[in-house]
Amino acid sequence: MLTSINDPRRKAEPQVPSHERIAGAITQAKQLINNIKTISHSPDEILLNWLDYLHDNTKVILVEVANEANAFTIFEVLNDRGLDLSVSDLLKNFIFSKSQDRISEAKEAWIGLLSHLESVGGDKQVKDFIRHFWSSVHGLTREKDLYDSIKSKIKTKEQAVRFAINLKDKALTYSAFSSPSHEIWRPLGASAIAALEIMELLGYRQNRPLLIALSSFFTEVERRRAFPGLAALAVRIIICGKGGTGPIEKKYCDVAMAVSNSYIKTSQELYAALKPIVPSDQEFQSAFTTLSASNNNIARYYLREINAKLTSSSNKYGAELIVNPSEEQVTLEHIMPQTLSKDWKVREDVQKVYCKRVGNLTLLDRKLNSRAGNVPFEQKKALFSESDIFITREVAQAVKWGPEEIEQRQVAFAKIAIKIWDPKPA
Repeated sequence: MLTSINDPRRKAEPQVPSHERIAGAITQAKQLINNIKTISHSPDEILLNWLDYLHDNTKVILVEVANEANAFTIFEVLNDRGLDLSVSDLLKNFIFSKSQDRISEAKEAWIGLLSHLESVGGDKQVKDFIRHFWSSVHGLTREKDLYDSIKSKIKTKEQAVRFAINLKDKALTYSAFSSPSHEIWRPLGASAIAALEIMELLGYRQNRPLLIALSSFFTEVERRRAFPGLAALAVRIIICGKGGTGPIEKKYCDVAMAVSNSYIKTSQELYAALKPIVPSDQEFQSAFTTLSASNNNIARYYLREINAKLTSSSNKYGAELIVNPSEEQVTLEHIMPQTLSKDWKVREDVQKVYCKRVGNLTLLDRKLNSRAGNVPFEQKKALFSESDIFITREVAQAVKWGPEEIEQRQVAFAKIAIKIWDPKPA
């Protein structure tokens, strides 16, 4: 017996975006019909008019072909003649057509690929994954060139099936880059997992081809050493404003190729190969002294790391106070407030420049933060002195608070930042 996706006897909820879109379409159709029933005195007539319209103005074309190969050819012709097909659709069609009598293997692999990726990004994630995987083996490949590049290199059914299986095998790891808590990372230890969390927090994708190569060809020990350095490099590149430059992505892909071909086998060799794109200490320190942070989660991450380093350095026993990463417990505080009261003798244009500077930000227990607000600095100092967080208690030592104090504090942070975000492997 057939049942629809909306049949009440079906207990399972949609699990992937494509199923959610189908369920959403059903809901919208129901809402449309209910609206027509509500606002119209003759809903039957309106609905019949809809049916007449669909009957008279839509066409379903059935093309019968002798075999699947002909179907794939028609699919490609449609794309050539203007039907806007996605890159992933074209690639799937090409792989299936090349697989010939082994198409069932290719289809099974493709379904496995989708099952890993659909829950973390849908079609765009599939496209990005295939491009990053291809670039990790064949060098930087732009999206517009991806289909032609793959088509030019995969000539036989054996190559097509092997490619589909490789994609399926790597898709799980790729999806786990967006889920640092995934069980496959547990053997790498806390530092490597933290590095993946940082790159995900930053939204850093340029090094994905290299991460794919490392996950495939580096030993567990070397990955444990390499990942923290890659996270530190990502921080340096972003803060120095180099995140969108082509040469950096190309370098990642070139190094990924070297890893895939076993020319690079250790974290030390990896660092040496990446050194041309590593911002120098001087460049990074200079950029950090004027850094503003609009993303609160990223700002809190910078401050937690700085606090941990300074706490360790200031404590004669070397013990660290680890700040709770939960925003429910520890919040971001703007010392010079985002909304100025009459007690703050600061020009509005100055406040706009300095309010989000890292030197003006600190971490504060949520209960204390609720009492801080935009009260005068003297009152904030009293609250800061109650904090257990080192960088916050230090602010309580200041006599006043303005651009000069913010710049001095940020310069001090910048000096320690070059030690925190050092991409050299340990």
